[in-house]
Amino acid sequence: MPLISTRTLQERVGFVRATGLSGCVARLACAVDGRPRAGRYRHPAFAHPLEIRIGTTDFKVSRQWSVMNEACSRGEGCRLVVDAGANIGASSLRLADRFPGSRVVAIELEEANHRLLQRNAGVNPRIEVRHAGLWSRPAMLRVDNTHGGTAWAHFAVEGGEADEVGVPGITVDRILEEMASHGIDRIDVLKIDIEGGELDVLQSCDAWIDRVDAIMIELHEDDRPGATAAFERAVRDFPRRWTEGELVCVARADARIREPGS
Repeated sequence: MPLISTRTLQERVGFVRATGLSGCVARLACAVDGRPRAGRYRHPAFAHPLEIRIGTTDFKVSRQWSVMNEACSRGEGCRLVVDAGANIGASSLRLADRFPGSRVVAIELEEANHRLLQRNAGVNPRIEVRHAGLWSRPAMLRVDNTHGGTAWAHFAVEGGEADEVGVPGITVDRILEEMASHGIDRIDVLKIDIEGGELDVLQSCDAWIDRVDAIMIELHEDDRPGATAAFERAVRDFPRRWTEGELVCVARADARIREPGS
């Protein structure tokens, strides 16, 4: 009988610790019929258990953000963090902790994710949850999963059928305009994980890139060829660079964000 890898063993032990007996039962049920089950994710990184869907990527995403503790960037004095592609809220909660005192704008396109985001992160008074998608221009968006990716990768496209209810696309410019009423004119940290939509956003960044001090991004080059090149063109004036898990991170020389270990 082949032995399981150390990584697989760690993942299984982590799952039991984080979700408990009820999570294990739910996982077995998912294996039988393939239907996700409601569960709870517990970790010291979060003040309260997160609501997750066992049998989806929720556990993996929550675990990624909870274990990025010491080896992650932080920053004092930051005022605005934008979490584009906030998923179910693990990233927003951790970013709020890592950048104390900041306002976090958490943006999520997919409706079911947004509902969990609201329940998990909306209780934090510093996190503003929005049902929207970060986009290159004002437009109504819909979720399209017909062109590849996993079942839990939600791609944004403009328009839709007449009977579909769209989700508003919001631009970085618009976010900055709204924050002006709070005396905020810059984004300290812009986190982007929007399943390839970064290509559209970064190709139209000239109007706002000078008002962003740091970017944390997951690039989806396989889904949207050209995303990496668009990113590199956008951040040519960001000399500081590091990685955190699947995120590529860049910052201006005078940005308040501090790299891991600094």
